[in-house]
Amino acid sequence: VWEKGGTPSFSLKVRARAAGNLRHMVSIGSRITKAEAYPLGSAQVIALPVIRNQQAGVFELFQNQPNPFSGSTEIRFNLPEASEATLEVTDMSGRVIYTQTGYYPRGINVLELGKDALEAHGMLYYRLQTPAYSAQRKMLRL
Repeated sequence: VWEKGGTPSFSLKVRARAAGNLRHMVSIGSRITKAEAYPLGSAQVIALPVIRNQQAGVFELFQNQPNPFSGSTEIRFNLPEASEATLEVTDMSGRVIYTQTGYYPRGINVLELGKDALEAHGMLYYRLQTPAYSAQRKMLRL
């Protein structure tokens, strides 16, 4: 937590109790409390930070932000190498309601789904597929 010009309010220290990949042991995100950043003296959200141990060689599909959403939402993903990828959004019955295919560079990529891109509301699933990887997550449109 940073306040008053970057002075930390508290810090968190962790110690591994077993050997392994730190990336799979520690994560900080918005699952319980929403991670937000605000400009000084404003109530407008400017970022939704998530602390991660970035590894360029790892495929990962992140949770959409914001979630739940009513307008637009962003879907981020990390590609270990440049690749073609397809994002597919389905409703609870499995009906495909959105598809986008493109060639994306290595690293973090962001796709924004505007309010007009998705016709369905409620629980939706999004899947990202590349020739080598696939991952799926849930999102909620109000």
